[in-house]
Amino acid sequence: LYSYSQLEQRIDRQLHSLARTIQARFDEDLTGLLRVLRDLSEKPSPGITASVSREKFLQNASEPVRRAGGSGALEMITWVNPQGVQENKWTVREPITPLLPVDQREYFQRTRDGRLWRKLVDGRDACFWLGPVESWNTGESLAMLAGRGSGEGTTQKSGGSRPPGVTAAPCLWPLDDQEPWVITLDVDLPSLRNVVLPPGYGFVVIEENGSVLFHSDPTRHFRENFFEECDGQPALRAAVFGRAAEFVNAPYLGRDHRLYVRPFDVPLWTLVVFRDKQLLRTANLEVQTLSLILFGFLSLLLLPTLVLLWFQDTGWLWPDEQRRAFYLQYLLGALLMAIL
Repeated sequence: LYSYSQLEQRIDRQLHSLARTIQARFDEDLTGLLRVLRDLSEKPSPGITASVSREKFLQNASEPVRRAGGSGALEMITWVNPQGVQENKWTVREPITPLLPVDQREYFQRTRDGRLWRKLVDGRDACFWLGPVESWNTGESLAMLAGRGSGEGTTQKSGGSRPPGVTAAPCLWPLDDQEPWVITLDVDLPSLRNVVLPPGYGFVVIEENGSVLFHSDPTRHFRENFFEECDGQPALRAAVFGRAAEFVNAPYLGRDHRLYVRPFDVPLWTLVVFRDKQLLRTANLEVQTLSLILFGFLSLLLLPTLVLLWFQDTGWLWPDEQRRAFYLQYLLGALLMAIL
């Protein structure tokens, strides 16, 4: 039992370390992509739709775009006019998907209205929307980053002041800025998508209401509510609502899991890293079973000796009154050996 308890504590530390690593890599991914978004927002729309090779796509691009595209993190750039219609696309995919009206999409509405996240990048505020979407053209789940731009090449700007210590203050634009263009990037977030984990481990990124935005299992992106799958565990809800970093025990998909809840700074999402407790319990049961089997074999080996001693004079096994003075010495010696 002691070894099992110590092993659980060690695995808890591993969950904590995994959560920190995922959060740090996500922050790196997001910072790099926001540099790309800022660079694109300060330039006019190219006025063309084209599918080009990655090399040609990056040939005349700026340094941030080259870094993101060269790493495979950037798959498509789309310019959306103020009426919510896609005007142009640059993509490394074949074939080119049709240009569609996206005025009903959350990312367009929130970007148009200025209801965006804010993050400090290179000493300047970057305002953006980020989340998974289901493509209307292909049906696949995509990670999309959106921000304001201009068809005329004017610089993206944000108003308002950042409250002290707040990294996700809302982005506000002047009231006369009524016709913003929206730039969207189809991105691959290596920190959140197609992450390789040991068996029994996983993670989710959820909103405050428990909706899953990203999952270590790609088939579950945006398709479940984590609170419901955990049977509404009160401790989990409290940790998410209170934006606290703590461990929680909860059933997930019908099996007992150990969860580590860790809030993101920007966006205001929550990362939950989890492991299936049944794997460790199974391993512990196997160890205990093997120990009992070995103990049984040892008992069988000692049984003949015990039988022989049963029929012999066993007086030497019991304390001897005449040797009382030596017992204390033996006891002290045994204690010393145990300590060493």
